[in-house]
Parts: sequence; C-alpha cells; structure tokens
Amino acid sequence: MMGSDAAPLPEIPRMTAEEAEAKHQQILRRERLSAIMIAVLFHVLIIIGLAVWKLAGDERPEVKIQARVATQRTTDSPTQQVTSDSMKRKPSPPSQSAKLITANVDSAAVFVPEVQVETELFNMGTGDTIGLGLGTFGVGDGDGGGGGGDFGRASRGSSSLGGHLYDFKQDENGKAVRYDVKNRDHFVKRVNRLQRARFSESAFGSYFKAPKQLFLTTLAVPFSDAAAGPRYFGAEGKVKPSGWVAHYSGKISAPEDGTYRFVGKGDDYLVVYLRNSPSLIAAWHDVQPRVKGSFRESEDEGKFKSPFDNRPLRFGRWFRLNAGQEIPIDICLGERPGGKVGYVLMIEKKGEDYRKAPDGRPILPLFTTTPFSAEEKKRITDGFGSFEFEWDKVPVFTATEDDGF
Repeated sequence: MMGSDAAPLPEIPRMTAEEAEAKHQQILRRERLSAIMIAVLFHVLIIIGLAVWKLAGDERPEVKIQARVATQRTTDSPTQQVTSDSMKRKPSPPSQSAKLITANVDSAAVFVPEVQVETELFNMGTGDTIGLGLGTFGVGDGDGGGGGGDFGRASRGSSSLGGHLYDFKQDENGKAVRYDVKNRDHFVKRVNRLQRARFSESAFGSYFKAPKQLFLTTLAVPFSDAAAGPRYFGAEGKVKPSGWVAHYSGKISAPEDGTYRFVGKGDDYLVVYLRNSPSLIAAWHDVQPRVKGSFRESEDEGKFKSPFDNRPLRFGRWFRLNAGQEIPIDICLGERPGGKVGYVLMIEKKGEDYRKAPDGRPILPLFTTTPFSAEEKKRITDGFGSFEFEWDKVPVFTATEDDGF
C-alpha cells in the first residue's frame, strides 16, 4: 500500500480530434506510396526478366556454309522424258555444274546432318536457232522501271496489259502432271486448247500460275535464257524453263483512225487475238503449222526475215480502228523445250511510208502502249543488232487491264 507521500503519475497528453485525423491521413499516404513503389518495382522486374529471356532466345549457333561443286545429274524425272525429237532443236548452251550446299552447325547441343541439294539444269535449246544471248530481258524493267521491254513491269502504270505465267508441267496446286517437254504435241495440244477457249480465264484454271503479275507495254525480247520467264514472274525454282506460256489481256485503243496489222515472231510461240479472234499467229516454224488452224496468212508471209536465225516474219490480218475505240486483246507467248527464247511484236499502219531494209522489208515500229525512253531505245537497238525498228512513226496505243484476270 502506497504512502500518502508517493509521487503522482505523469499526465498523458491527449490529442484533439483534428490532430488524430491528420495523423490518420499521414499513415494512409505512406501506405499508398509504399504500394505504388512496390507495384512499379514489380513491373520493372518483369520487363528485365522478359528482356533477358528474349536475348537468350535470340542466340543462335554459328552456322558455316561450305559450297562444293559436283557433276550435274543427267537422270530425267518421269514426267520430263527425253526423246530423239529434241535433238533437232538448236544447240544448248554449255552444260553447267549443279551446286551442292553443306550446312554444319558448331554446337554440342544442336546437331544438323549434312544436307545436299542438287539443282537440275534444263537447257535443251529452242527451235533450230543458235542461242546467241543477245542482251537481257531489260534493265530494271523486272523491278518496275524502264519501258517494259521484257516480260513486263512490276507496276501497272497508266497504260499496260496485265499478264500471268502458267506452267503446263504442274496442275493448279503445283503437283507434277504427265508432260514430256520433248514431245512437241504435248505443248501444241495445250496451246490449241487455249486458243479454242479464246484464252478465257477458266482455260488456264488447271495449270500452275506463277505468283507474280507483270504489266506489258511492248514486246521486244532478243534471244535470251528461257529461265528468265519464270524468274521475272516470281517462279524461279518452281517452274522449269520449258513448257510454259505467259498470257496478257486487256483492251487497247488506237491514237488515230487507221487500218493496222501486227507483225512479229515468237520462239517458240506467239499469238495475238483481237475481239476473241486471231489477228496474228507467229510461232516457231515447227509449231506454226500445228497452231494456225484455219488462220489465213498474209500475202507478205515468208517474204522477209525475222531477227531470230533468219526465220520468216509473220504478218497478221488488217483491222480497222477509230481513235479512242477500245477492243479486247489477248497476247500469249510461250516456250516449249527450254534453252533460249525470243519475241518481237511490231505494228504496221496501212498507207504509212516506212523506210526499207536492204532486203526490202519495211522498217516498222514496235507495238507499244507507252512512249519509248532513250534508254529503252538503246537497250532494244543493242539487243537486236542489225535488225532495225522505226523510232519516229510510232503509234502509241492506250491499254487498260481487265480487272480480275
């Protein structure tokens, strides 16, 4: 029991209601700040973790590529049989070696076996001509520049004919079909079927179509490698340079009233249809009799030589056009056995006074849907050598492409 003289207990200060509320708000603010800092830190750690995982996943073992040269295979596939008929065609370019690629991976964790890829070369020659290799399919045209003097431009432009390349050796799904590139009839039967169908879209439906569309303005291809056709249409490695056709369609109109006709030559195949009827059939000499049918040849047929191994030029039917009058057109060209190709398509206006070549041939302008640049004139002149073209009296037709084909 405490004595009466014990010291009194200290008095505990008491907070007012205002001070208690202020203290409470201070504690809440600290808790919110701590929660925000924890959340930010958590997200930073996640980002760092993802970055480390990405860097680790991007690491790849070093791959060394070694190229070796092996002799070319000579075994043909079952669908590409060799027959004696091909020996009558023009000589092939010198044989080339197929390349083999070996991939070795220097890694203990990953083992890649040695892989050998063989590329079959397919240079069988075309017609009785000699593959002179005069120039190329154009300078930059395949990428959309130039005047379209090869298989066409990559871009539509304001005046052009859209075209696609089709492979007779594959169905629409890319599966190989029975087709002998050395058997002329296999090619002829198919192009005749296209002609009877007037080159309708459905007529091409059973053949493999190259992925790229090109847009033609003029056709002037000196003797060149047949592999350039599939390559320009984005099918290099998928379509062998034989047994293919390229088809262009749309509508054309003349720059002025007149009577015109097409003149040209194709190795191996070239035809022009106007209003779904043949206007020019200018195939190679061993294909021409089999594809012309009842087409009536011009009185000038056989008089003058083409730029291709002195084979005769083909002259089309005369047709009348008024300025601005649009008519449907189909141009189809192709290659049968592979090797070299060459195509030229000119236009003649009746009554026009043209210069004459030494053999009396009228020097005609190329059919075109755009004016020729100086660069394009030089490319064509260099490619065709002594075979002259008219560069001043050039009727520039207007072409529009059929949408959807």
